[in-house]
Amino acid sequence: MQSGIINLMEIITQDEKIKSKRRFFVFFAIAVLILGLFTIENATRASKKQLENGAVSGISVSEENNVPPESEIINSNENNQENNNPAEDTLPAKANTEKNSESSQNSSTSTKKNHKHTSKKSHKKKKVASEAAVVLDYELIIDTGKKKYDFQGQATEGINAFEMLKEESQKENFSLSYQDSSMGAFIESIDGVKNDSQTSHYWMFYVNGKLSDVGASSYEVKDGDAIKWNYEYVSW
Repeated sequence: MQSGIINLMEIITQDEKIKSKRRFFVFFAIAVLILGLFTIENATRASKKQLENGAVSGISVSEENNVPPESEIINSNENNQENNNPAEDTLPAKANTEKNSESSQNSSTSTKKNHKHTSKKSHKKKKVASEAAVVLDYELIIDTGKKKYDFQGQATEGINAFEMLKEESQKENFSLSYQDSSMGAFIESIDGVKNDSQTSHYWMFYVNGKLSDVGASSYEVKDGDAIKWNYEYVSW
C-alpha cells in the first residue's frame, strides 16, 4: 500500500514538473513575441521620421534653388531696358526680311523638287520589290489510273494547291472542271476523268506523299512540294 502511494506521488510530481516546463516555454514565447512587436514599432516610427525629414529638406532645397541670384536679376533688368529702346535703323531690318522671304521661297522650291525625286525613287523601289517576288519550285503529279502526268514548275509565294493546278491545266492544255463553295474549290474532273459516286472513285490530293487534311484552296504551296492528284477508290 505504501509503495503504491509513493508511486502515485512520484507521478504527480513528474506531471507538475512537465506543466512547469510548459508554462516556462509559453511565457518565453510570449516575451519574445512582445519584444519583436516592440522592435518593429520602433523601426516604423524611425522610418516615418526619416521620410518626414527628407521631405522637409527637399522642400527647403527646392525653395533655395528657385531663388535667382542677384547677378541674374541685374542682367534681366538691363536686357529689359535695352529691349524697351526703339530701333534706330528700320531699313536694314526690312532688307533682312525681304532676303529671308526669298530664301524661304527658294527652300520651298528645292523641297518640292526633292519630294518629286524621292517619290520617283520610291516608285522604282516598289517595282523592283514586286519583280523580286519569291519563286517556288514544285512538282505536280496527276494519276488518272490509266495515265500519269508529271510536271515540274515554278510559282510565286502564296499560291495554293488549287491555283497551281488551274495554272498548270492552262499551260499543259488538259481539261479541269470544279465547283466553288464556301469551303473552297471542289474538283469534279481532271483531263476528262470525272468523280463517280457509283464506283466511289474521286479525286484526292496528296502533299509529299501524304493525304492532305485540308482542301486544295486552303493549302499554301511551299518550296519543293510534290503535289499529287490521284483518282482513287474512297470508302466513305
